[in-house]
Amino acid sequence: MGLFFTGDAGKPGINKPFPGPPGAKGDQGAVGKTGAQGPQGPKGEKGRDGSGTSGVKYVRWGRTTCPSGAHVVYKGIMGGENYYNQGGGVSYLCLPHNPKYDKYKNGHQAAGYVYGTEYEVSQYNGDPFKRNLHNHDAPCVVCFVKSRGSMLMMPARNDCPSGWTEEYHGYLMTAARGQRHASDFVCVDGDPESVPGSHADKNGALLYAVEGVCGSLPCLPYVGGRELTCAVCTKLDLLLRIPSRSGDSYASLLVYLLGQHGQSTLGKVRVGQAGPPGPPGTPGPAGLTGKTGATGPSGPKGDAGKPGINKPFPGPPGPKGDQGVVGKTGVQGPQGAKGEKGQDGSGTSGVKYIRWGRTTCPSGAQVVYKGIMGGENYNYPGGGANYLCLPHNPKYDKYKNGHQYAGYVYGTEYQVSQYNGDPFKRNLHDHDAPCVVCFVKSRGSMLMMPARNDCPSGWTEEYHGYLMTAYHGHKHSSDFACVDGDPQYVSGSHANKDGALLYAVEGVCGSLPCLPYVSGRELTCAVCTK
Repeated sequence: MGLFFTGDAGKPGINKPFPGPPGAKGDQGAVGKTGAQGPQGPKGEKGRDGSGTSGVKYVRWGRTTCPSGAHVVYKGIMGGENYYNQGGGVSYLCLPHNPKYDKYKNGHQAAGYVYGTEYEVSQYNGDPFKRNLHNHDAPCVVCFVKSRGSMLMMPARNDCPSGWTEEYHGYLMTAARGQRHASDFVCVDGDPESVPGSHADKNGALLYAVEGVCGSLPCLPYVGGRELTCAVCTKLDLLLRIPSRSGDSYASLLVYLLGQHGQSTLGKVRVGQAGPPGPPGTPGPAGLTGKTGATGPSGPKGDAGKPGINKPFPGPPGPKGDQGVVGKTGVQGPQGAKGEKGQDGSGTSGVKYIRWGRTTCPSGAQVVYKGIMGGENYNYPGGGANYLCLPHNPKYDKYKNGHQYAGYVYGTEYQVSQYNGDPFKRNLHDHDAPCVVCFVKSRGSMLMMPARNDCPSGWTEEYHGYLMTAYHGHKHSSDFACVDGDPQYVSGSHANKDGALLYAVEGVCGSLPCLPYVSGRELTCAVCTK
């Protein structure tokens, strides 16, 4: 048996570094920072084209139905004051079939009266209609047409100015000249109806065809004794445009409704930042057992070496934990700056008015047509009470030449001298008065302001001047009109042909409070739009 030599004691095992396992996943990242403020919103959408829900109403005298495209508001019977009474109302009314009373006292008192209205059309007073309507009562209907901004009654023509839509055409009618009562000129449909069962000569208010009278009314182009036509016209108003539900237009609208005036996104929001490094990993497992030491040289038999001891040694920190989950969405950024104001709508809504005494419209208003001022003769009761702006080029339809027992229309002269008040800069006495019909866009209402030559707050002045009408002692009554403060006259018209007359208006103390009104002082006026 050979000798057995033992080696020296083995050296302690060496623990080489060994990476620990990956550290635990880091905590969730902190909440992302507030998103940056959205950029300024895009330019606001274009303003609405006019008021899409606008419309106009008018009365279709002599009919019970409205033209195609117009809605019936109500049907009725034509009412007015009795032809034989001097006072009372001068305008015709469309009285509904179903009156509704409030407080009343039965029986006729000293009061204003209203009667039904009969057609007075025969071989003796002019009959332009297809059927026999003499002594029949006249019906009426109130019509409303949407998407229109203004209404015009065109006298002496049965068509409408360029850019206007005809609602109906017919004949100019009013009370007869020479009767006691004066009434407004109205446009009665060219194919009128009658109230069923009304063929009885009950009189009341009466309707006569209107003929021109030469003199202050120029003939030609007007023809004395020929029945004048008329037309009722409206001006188109564009409908409100609504953006389509596609693309940026709809997205922008949706954002706007949500209160955002920035871009269609609600403002970009940053994601959460990476979480901090995870904590040190748990200690790694024990290192591997060290190798057996090399065989020592021969020597005396040594004691058996003790096993090497592997003392635990922590591994290095584990690698950075995985990125934490995305933080919650940051708080919504503040509202972006308000978008620029949209452009003004370009709708064609507006109002028309007559500039009495002038041939041009103020800056910003369009000329519809120019004409001459017409009305009833000052020396006759009855006839038409309102002034008309008669076009220079009348258009006739069915007629019978020669003056019949009818309503008449004349030209109109200024009556301004040292004896009856002359507020104007130039001498206009006995000159004929011109007129012009004006249309101003983007306005919804017109006001004639009496006794002031300026307009209420928020209204725009179109022109100012003086209040004028017929002389208080003459037989014929007329409307009050606002005549421009710097009036013109019809060229070559300086001749005293009379006809309808214009006088300055003065206040009279009593039921009119003085002060602030001053008795005998010429009153001003203004025409205003809003």
